Amino acid sequence: MQPQASPSRRPLFILSVAGGYGGAERNIEILLPRILRTRRVVILAANPYHLARLRELPPANLEIHAVDAARDSFVREAGRILIPRYLALRPSAIFANTLDSLRILSHVAGRVPQIDRHAFFCVHDFQWRDYEALLAALPRATLLAPDRCVLEKPDYIGRFLRPDGPLRARVLPNPVDLPEAEPRPLAADAAFLHLATVNGFKGHRHLAEAAALVRKRRPAIRIASYGHRPIPELYREILRHRENVGALPTLALHDHVADASALLAACRAVLVTSVSDHGGPETFGRTIIEAWAQGRPVIAFAAGAPAHLVRHGTDGLLVEEKDTEGLADAIVRLHDDPALADRLGRAGRKRVGREFGSEVVLRQLLALLDGD
Repeated sequence: MQPQASPSRRPLFILSVAGGYGGAERNIEILLPRILRTRRVVILAANPYHLARLRELPPANLEIHAVDAARDSFVREAGRILIPRYLALRPSAIFANTLDSLRILSHVAGRVPQIDRHAFFCVHDFQWRDYEALLAALPRATLLAPDRCVLEKPDYIGRFLRPDGPLRARVLPNPVDLPEAEPRPLAADAAFLHLATVNGFKGHRHLAEAAALVRKRRPAIRIASYGHRPIPELYREILRHRENVGALPTLALHDHVADASALLAACRAVLVTSVSDHGGPETFGRTIIEAWAQGRPVIAFAAGAPAHLVRHGTDGLLVEEKDTEGLADAIVRLHDDPALADRLGRAGRKRVGREFGSEVVLRQLLALLDGD
C-alpha cells in the first residue's frame, strides 16, 4: 500500500529548477521519499536527469511538473503552472532550491500577495548574480544556507539579513543516506578519490601539481578524479597542465558517474581541492559527508565550508588553501598510515549519523517549514 498524505498536513511545494545537476538536486532526491510519507508534494524541476530520478519515486502524494529552463520564458511558464496550483492547494510552504527557482518564486510573489510569508529559498553556491531585485520581492522569506560561510561572505547575500535587512536566515546542512553496512577493509593500493565538476574553482590544477609531487615520492599512489566537463576548453587546459607538471600516471581524469558510492567505499580518502577563486569556494561540500557515510576520511583545502566542516586530525585532514606541497604530504601520510585513515573515516561516519543523516536533516527542515 502506498503512503497517504496526512489530512492535517498541508501540501509542500518544491521548486528545483536548474539547467544543471548537482548537490542541490541531490538533496531533494534524498529527502523527498521521506517527505512523501506524511504529506503531498508538488515539485517543479528542469534537469532531465533530476526529472528521471524524481519519476522513479512512487507517484502517491507526488505531483511533478517539468519546466524547460533553457527557454527565455521559463519563469513565466513556471508561474502559469505554480499560481493555480498554489491557489487550489494552499501549501504550507514553498521551498526554492536554486537561483532559477528563486526567479520563479519572485515572479509569483508579484502576483500572489503574502506568498513570501511561506517562502524559503536555499543558497548553495557563491555564483548568484543580479539577485537583489529578486530578494526585494520576498521581504518576508527565509534564507536557508548549508553553512554559515554563505551568510558571512562580505558583499553577498548576508547584507540582506536581519538586522541589516528584512530576511531571516537559518543554517540547514546537506543530508546524506548512511549505508547500513560497515566500511570494508581496503587494499593496500586503494586509490584517492576526487569528485568534482571541471570548473574554475574545483582546484583541478592544484590537484595535478600535488599529484606530480606525490609521483616523485610514492609512484604507486593513484588519484582518480571524476566529474562533468561542461567547459571543453578548460578541460583541455587541465589535461595539458597535468602533463606539463608531470602528474601522469598518478592522476587520472574520468567522466562523471551517476552513483559514486562504490568508488567512495573503495577509496583510501576523498580529496576536496576547491578554492576561493572563480566563483568558489564550497558552500558545503557534499562529497565530504558522502565520504564519511562510507567510512572514508577527507583531505580538504581549508577554504569555505570545508574549513568549518572537517575537524583536522579527527575526521580528516585540512591543508592551507592552494598548498600543493601540503596536499601531497597529506596524501602520502594517509597512504603510508592506513590505520590513521581508517580512524578518521570511522569518526566521520559516526558524525554523519549524528549531524547529517537524512532523517536528522529532514526533521530540521520540516520544523522550519512548519514553523515549529
